[in-house]
Order: sequence, then structure tokens, then C-alpha cells
Amino acid sequence: MPQLSRPSRWLLAALSALVLSCGDDDDSNGPASARMAKVAGDNTSGFAGNFAPALPTVQVRGSDGTPVAEVPVTFSVASGGGTVAFPNAATDDSGRASPGAWRFGAAGTQGLTASASGYESVTFTATASAPPASAYDIDIIFLDPQPTDSQKAAFLAARDRWQQLIVGDLSDYGPGFAADAACPTFTTPAVPGPIDDVVIFAAVRPIPPDGGANILAQAGPCQLRGSNLLTIAGIMIFDSDDIATLTASASLADVATHEMAHVLGFGLIWSDLDLITGEFGTDPFFTGVGARQAFRAIQSPTNPYAGNAVPVENTGGAGTRDGHWRETVFGRELMTGFFNGGVANPLSAVTATSMRDLGYTVDDSRADAYQLSLAMGSLAAGAVGAWREQLAPWPVRVVDDRGRTLRAIRR
Repeated sequence: MPQLSRPSRWLLAALSALVLSCGDDDDSNGPASARMAKVAGDNTSGFAGNFAPALPTVQVRGSDGTPVAEVPVTFSVASGGGTVAFPNAATDDSGRASPGAWRFGAAGTQGLTASASGYESVTFTATASAPPASAYDIDIIFLDPQPTDSQKAAFLAARDRWQQLIVGDLSDYGPGFAADAACPTFTTPAVPGPIDDVVIFAAVRPIPPDGGANILAQAGPCQLRGSNLLTIAGIMIFDSDDIATLTASASLADVATHEMAHVLGFGLIWSDLDLITGEFGTDPFFTGVGARQAFRAIQSPTNPYAGNAVPVENTGGAGTRDGHWRETVFGRELMTGFFNGGVANPLSAVTATSMRDLGYTVDDSRADAYQLSLAMGSLAAGAVGAWREQLAPWPVRVVDDRGRTLRAIRR
């Protein structure tokens, strides 16, 4: 048999490969080269009963590598016993689809499978551990004139609630504060260091001058850690002239829990962390991954919210808009800009996970049960009134671990 030249051998090898590829009829993963792949949310870890730290997302591409829209994708829990918000989804214009939210089940390995007709299924995995006992400490210092015993009890109940939800220890702040230095606008006692994890001053006194605005409370951080913008010291003051009116319509413990959230950064450092879009506009919304998952999970899969998630209040004054959830969507949830009298005001997983988005370690399984249908159905379930707050109407100092001012934040 005559020997083939080297070029002839190369040509024969190429033709053989072409014949073999043409004879491959396996299209289990869709058309040739088309595939569904995991693009986000795989191999994560978190607490049992909590939302995944990243949203599982797949992308479908056609044989030419371009994204394919409108492909139905089914998400089903494969192990761990968790839940998803939207089991049935469809790819968007970028070829991506997600279940809206994935909440882990019991401690152990978690699995979530995405499947689509004509494409090979993919499975996301995660590890869930039991939530730890809380290592987060809130030290409340009552200012003169001293609140009544019942008022103190409400403030301490609010402290306990946030210590249930925020479980991770923060770095101690070593320097402490000299007298009147923690919140320079106010008279405060010296607080020796180290501070573990936050100190909050609380008082019931007149808020002058309110100029007829009938301000019920002032609240916010005074000093933030430079490393992560989490609160070292803050203050909440309730107007003694108006607190009876407020507590006649809402539980003082609820009011204190609401104000303490602002001290811890809710609604006040969103823009500094790039967690709000459309601020000062008609449709501001919060963009944190955790809160967006929790928001989808409280919706009906058959009647989801059509707007941008998570909707932030777009009405009211500086103490209301852009710093609370939107009342017309959330109803009587605790962190809207309005309180609903005579009914419970739940602290939802949306609020709890938003604190994780700020940087706290959170156990969102301890949030109150809550659904959007409950929210919308309760708008007439009690008198609705504005909190009428002033949120940190003072410069908030950002300091390093030696107490040196890095910058000031003004709302």
C-alpha cells in the first residue's frame, strides 16, 4: 500500500472527525452546542431556614451561543427540604431564569434542580448550618429625664428583638467615648471602651423646636465603623408631648423596634452602600440581594408584584420617603413610613434580610410570618398615621478603629 504524504494524512484525519461528529445524534442538551448552565448561586452556604446568600440563576444559550428567551424552566428542591418562591419561570432576554428566592431547609446539604425540556438539567448545591446563638450586643443607656419603667421595658424589648435577628459579633470599638462625644449634638455620658457591639442612647423628652410639625421621634446613628459603615453609637429620642398619642395607636415596643432599626442603619446608609436606585424619584427601590429574595417569597406565585423590587416609600417628607418600605405595597409591615393602629405590625423577613444586605450577620428565620396579601388586606384594619420622624438630622461621623474621623454623612 502506498504511503500517504503528510498533508494527505492530515486531510484524512479531518474528514474522519467530521464523519464521526455528523453521526452523533445525542441532543439531550438541546440543539448542537445549545445548553443550560449555572451562572450564579451555586456552592453557597448559610443558616438553615434562611434565604440563600446568592440567588440560583441559569442561562440558556442556543447553538450559536446567543441567549435564548422564553424558555420555560422548572426549579424543584432536590434535597434539604427548602422552598422556592417561583417554581416555574421563563428565561428573560438575556437567557436567564431564577426561582425568585431559595430558602434553605433543615441543616445539612441543600439541592435545587433546574430543568427545561430539551436541555440537560443542572443542580445547585449549598450547605446549611444551624443558626448560632446571638453574639450581637446592644447596650442601651437611658438619658435624663429617665423614661418610665414601662417605656424602658419597651426599649429593652426592642433591643431583645434585634439581638434575636442579628447574630454575628462585630469588631469591638476600642476607644470608647468621652462625655458628650458619642453624639455631639446631645448631652451624653462617657462610655468606656471597648464597645461591643453598639451603644444606643434613649430618651423621652420634648423635641424642640418642631415648628408645628409634630415630630414624634428622632433616631439614627451617630458614629459608624469606617470598615463597614455599621453603627458604633446612635440615639433615639421620643417626643414626650406626643408619645401618648403615638402609643395609643401603636405598641411602644413596635415603635422602639422601628426606631432602633434606623439607629442600626435601616434607610440611612442605603445610598452609601449603593443599595437604593431611583432615590428622590417616583419609583425608588432597594436592590439588596437578600431583601429582594425575601420580597419575592412573600408574594403569590400566580400574582407577583409587577414593579421594581423592593419598593421604597415615594411619598412624604425627608423623614419618610426613601428610608422606608412603600406603604401602598407593604401595608402594616413594621418598617413602612406609616404605622397601622390597633393591629400587629410584623417585622418581615424582607426587613431582616435587608440588614444582612447592610453587612450584619442575620438569622432571618426569626422574622415574623408575613405575606403581601396580608399587607394589602390590612390597609383598612386600623388607623394609618405617619411616624413623623426625623432620621439622623445631624452629621453622622465615620471613624476608624482609633476614633479618627474619616468623613461625615449628612442626610
